[in-house]
Amino acid sequence: MNRRRTSAFIVTAGLAVAVAAPARADTVVLENGKRFSNCKVLSEDAQQVQIDTDANGSADQKIPSEQVADIQYAARSLEYRQAEVFFKSGDFAKAEAAFKAIMEKEVGSTSWTGAYAGYYRAVALQRWAETDSSKAAAAVEALKEFVGFYKNSRFTNPARLSLARVYMVQEKYDDVRKMVEQVISAKGGTSLAVEGRLLLARVKVKQGDPASAEKDFDAVLKSLKTKGSPAWAEAMVGKGLAQLAKGQLKQAETLLADLIETTNDSGIRARAYNALGDAYFKKGKFAEARLKYLRVVVLYFRADAVEHAKALFGSAQCFAKLGDQKRANDLYRELVRLYPGSPWAAKSPIKPDVEEPVD
Repeated sequence: MNRRRTSAFIVTAGLAVAVAAPARADTVVLENGKRFSNCKVLSEDAQQVQIDTDANGSADQKIPSEQVADIQYAARSLEYRQAEVFFKSGDFAKAEAAFKAIMEKEVGSTSWTGAYAGYYRAVALQRWAETDSSKAAAAVEALKEFVGFYKNSRFTNPARLSLARVYMVQEKYDDVRKMVEQVISAKGGTSLAVEGRLLLARVKVKQGDPASAEKDFDAVLKSLKTKGSPAWAEAMVGKGLAQLAKGQLKQAETLLADLIETTNDSGIRARAYNALGDAYFKKGKFAEARLKYLRVVVLYFRADAVEHAKALFGSAQCFAKLGDQKRANDLYRELVRLYPGSPWAAKSPIKPDVEEPVD
């Protein structure tokens, strides 16, 4: 373990982040879209965020941490803002390096910056590992380190859930279960618990129990008050995938097509189109499957790197099945170029181009 980086964690281990008065105003954004601008964040921890909105030096708003989507401190450096840009644009390799550099500068500091940089570096590694499994071990190390040192951070329970997602990549399903159990028992809020339950249902699909998984997805859907919410859409996609695994292709097609019409979430649409592609592929309808995969390749390539990689592989397979090996190989090459460490690149059967038929 890097001694210098570890010392930065130890200084604030288990403590709430207290914030010195900035020269400019902070912004707190809630999950429901409400914003507190021109405020001062006084402290934040796993339970609540305390803010001063009327400049009297005391907390007039105490917001449960689960309800806070983002805190934008006015004192963010240019380096930190650049790291945020990398992260939000999906360039997780650059984001990881940028946040790591910030961590190293924060050795000995008790400011929010070190904690935030540590968390987002670890999550950047987790997201990177989803398309490059060689990064999974580093992601596990970084997330464990963060959870171990920041025991009462607003990010502690989300980091546990990110760790469960890395274990999912590594196919360590017992570890996924253990980590989700910690997320739920920590009482970090209902939204994290729902995400954990969805992850456990996905494990059941992976382990060959789609019938039980579908029941779990239905239970989550029943528990949600808002149809169309991100959690609802995620559960619907999961249910469709469980139906596919059960061989209920028609039901899955109907569910996923309806979902595409009811959601504006690009990431969910990408997953639904890929799942529809899988349904048609299983039926041997390669032309129809190709159209679904290509929607993700062309329209949703920025929405989700995992789904983009899947779509490149799926569409390449379809072109190969339809006799267009040249186009298939073009897509395989693009897959290998963009996601060389992904499991789909590992399965990519790049072959020499064949001559196109002469009329």
